[in-house]
Amino acid sequence: KSQLAIQYAAQIFHQQPKWIFWLRASSRDWFIQSCTNTARRLRIPGVDDPSLNVNQLFMDWLHDKKNGSWLLILDNCDDAEVFSHATQPNLSITLPQAPHGKVLLTSRNQAAALSVTVGIACIIDVGAMHVDEALEMFHRKLPNDRSPETDRISLAIELGCLPLAMVQATAYMSNNRMNISKYLARNENHQKKLLLSGLNDRNRDPDLKNSIILTWQLSFDQIQAQYPKAAELLSLMSVFDRQSIPRELLIEKEEDELDFEEALATLANFSLVNTEIGQENIASMHRLVQLTAHLWLQQHAKLATFQSMAITRLCEALPESYLWEDDTEYSLLYPHALAIFRYDVHNLSSTSQLQYSLILCKVGTYDRAMARYDVAHERLELALFFLKLHCGPEDFRTLFAIDQLALVLTNQGKPFEAERMCVDVLETRERIYGPHDLVIADSCDHIGSILASRKSYSKAEKYLRRALYIREKQLNAGSQAVLGSVNNLASVLAQKNENEEAAKLHHQALDGLTKLFGPNHPDSLSAMNNYASDL
Repeated sequence: KSQLAIQYAAQIFHQQPKWIFWLRASSRDWFIQSCTNTARRLRIPGVDDPSLNVNQLFMDWLHDKKNGSWLLILDNCDDAEVFSHATQPNLSITLPQAPHGKVLLTSRNQAAALSVTVGIACIIDVGAMHVDEALEMFHRKLPNDRSPETDRISLAIELGCLPLAMVQATAYMSNNRMNISKYLARNENHQKKLLLSGLNDRNRDPDLKNSIILTWQLSFDQIQAQYPKAAELLSLMSVFDRQSIPRELLIEKEEDELDFEEALATLANFSLVNTEIGQENIASMHRLVQLTAHLWLQQHAKLATFQSMAITRLCEALPESYLWEDDTEYSLLYPHALAIFRYDVHNLSSTSQLQYSLILCKVGTYDRAMARYDVAHERLELALFFLKLHCGPEDFRTLFAIDQLALVLTNQGKPFEAERMCVDVLETRERIYGPHDLVIADSCDHIGSILASRKSYSKAEKYLRRALYIREKQLNAGSQAVLGSVNNLASVLAQKNENEEAAKLHHQALDGLTKLFGPNHPDSLSAMNNYASDL
């Protein structure tokens, strides 16, 4: 943004203004100091008189048409309080508004810009460069680089076509005799070191470190000091997947809606996040901003705190296990679960590890439904490790995870191993809960399905009839669980050529599921297919 202001000033230097002034506006003190230095350069009378307001002397000079036309550039106007402080004189009222002068400011914070300008129409949003412009920049900065264009494009996209990030990357490459292809091959952990290398760029403000990470960290520190709620929100967002972060993961149940909206608007004003107004997927952030936020949290020993918070939020947001009705919710939250699975949870609290294992278990059921059996197996095995560690081998959550893992093993072609696991779970549940609890029906249903996959239909029928009996005794005849049992039993009877009872039960399941969910639900379609096979 500063470079654009420099280019604009250079273009109009010989055309319009007699004077071009460049003032630092990154802080109140810097702004006043810049005004004082400029007033002295202009030799304005009274500039060295301590009883006079030098800032006002300079502004009065600008108001005077006899001094000629001018362009006043306020650089790095990122802090709204520089020009509208609650306890100090309001600087914005002293800024000149004269027909013979113009004010241009650069800012990462829209709220700060609005405190100086007359309206949002005066703001020009400068986005990232296009890829072709980024390639041209690489050519100028690295004229002797012979890396393939595909690598140049990949690096440009990886850096988000952000000029500051690209300047940082090319400076590092030049200094280390490295081409784009080699730079691109570095892993992410080393990239953090590259971006923090702090190489000098003589065209930048000497007080702003020439590192994209440190540049953003200046904003983080400012937000932490002035907008702690926004800093907490940014920290939490950074530990999820960076795209399409739903509101339910960011706002607490008891949190004031207005406070949340103000915090989110603050981050948007600093260009740290993008908001999607009117959408459930309300926010996203650039990859490099996320990377910077992670480093900032590590430096402040807060990364584990916000990872634990994210685990709690996601664990509460995910339904207990995947059902077709939850598909939209699971598909929305799945990328954020994957982000959490990259955490080093061994350093987190036992509570966080337990919640982490529950997320693994929930997502494992979704992976199985999506036929990602190997991934589901890995997740459920890891879930079992933590569940046994923190809850014990006979906890209901541990037994549920074993049951789900057994179903995955069946899908992987290991029905004998799956049957042994489910039988062990059934025996444990019978000992703890008695023979008629609904969880006994779940175990019998799973064992029956596994036996049916092995074509052991008579043994499968025994377990499925028991599951149906328990459910019919305790649940409504039109419930999904009862109708599911009816459908499963009918399918086994059809395999045994007991077609009359099978057709009757399939018709019962089809009629009930269609009333419950409609004709297009997967369970209804399955029942319809089974019934058609009986005819």
